[in-house]
Amino acid sequence: DGKKTEEQSPTSSFGLSTDYTVPISFCFDREGKLYVLKKEFDDTMWVSDTKIFSNKDNFGSNNDYPDFKSIKIDRKTNTLYGCADDDDEQTLLIYAYPNLISNNELSGMITYSILGMSFNVSTLCFYNGKLFVPSIKTEYDYSNGTEICNLVLAEIDLATDLVRDQNSQSETYTKSFQDETFPTLNLGIELSSGMSITDILYQDGCLYMLLNECYNRGLNIHSRGAVVKYDIITKQINYCGWTNNILDNNGKYVYLASNGSSYYMLRTAASEESDLILGEADADRVIQLYSPENGDNAFYGPQRFVAIRPKKLVIADDGVAFYTDTLGAYCAKNVNRIITVDLEK
Repeated sequence: DGKKTEEQSPTSSFGLSTDYTVPISFCFDREGKLYVLKKEFDDTMWVSDTKIFSNKDNFGSNNDYPDFKSIKIDRKTNTLYGCADDDDEQTLLIYAYPNLISNNELSGMITYSILGMSFNVSTLCFYNGKLFVPSIKTEYDYSNGTEICNLVLAEIDLATDLVRDQNSQSETYTKSFQDETFPTLNLGIELSSGMSITDILYQDGCLYMLLNECYNRGLNIHSRGAVVKYDIITKQINYCGWTNNILDNNGKYVYLASNGSSYYMLRTAASEESDLILGEADADRVIQLYSPENGDNAFYGPQRFVAIRPKKLVIADDGVAFYTDTLGAYCAKNVNRIITVDLEK
């Protein structure tokens, strides 16, 4: 509901023209200005806004800086955070720069080291000094070969939940959450390990998360998703853009291609005479397609929030759509578009 489709390709260059600069991550400040984390050919990293492309001194040129995977901005305090990880110790490393946006200075940097959390460095959110970390947590029941998946949200107050490291020369705070149990959000959608949270955004007292399910499992093909809304105060949760629509090829011949141990569908054919048929053994297999029947009120695979607009969410949606050709056969095509969700409808 309230979702408007704009058929256009989202940009991936962030307005950069140099051949030696690679955009790593982007985010927005409270005025909606775009900030981009870039990496030079010599591994120098720097952050620029849309007006300061010439400033390359933010993170230095001597490789004495963290290997950031993403940047985030607390739009309440206008603090920029650089996020990194330590794979060996499963540690989330956060570097806060309170003066970078306001004065273009690195002074006052604060380091946070968080151990023992399941996280994706790209899907973190900061607001008013708090860190929000969503994830799909999977537990396996090996006795019957099933999996139990839940949407978990960690809410961490950087000012009170971490302890200052007195042995560090810089201002550093640490915390281990290995034994912590974070709240499970009852979404009302059957979750699977093939799902992921691809982005999270704070706006008007709520967290908005993009739930993405784009994967192949055996002869089941998934390409769908949803926007999840979580009210921080009332703890209410709902979603839009999800589909339970299932297409199948029952009674039709199928063109299959092998990808290791799994199969994926390129096209189904309506008659035996089609040159797309590989053989009756494969053709008789039933493929189920978990994908929207049309994209007017559903997502194919939400990826990122790509703009900040009052009372609206602007989302890059990228997935696979299935349609019927003149032979009555299913065909697949890529969908790459921008979706605007009106929060007042």
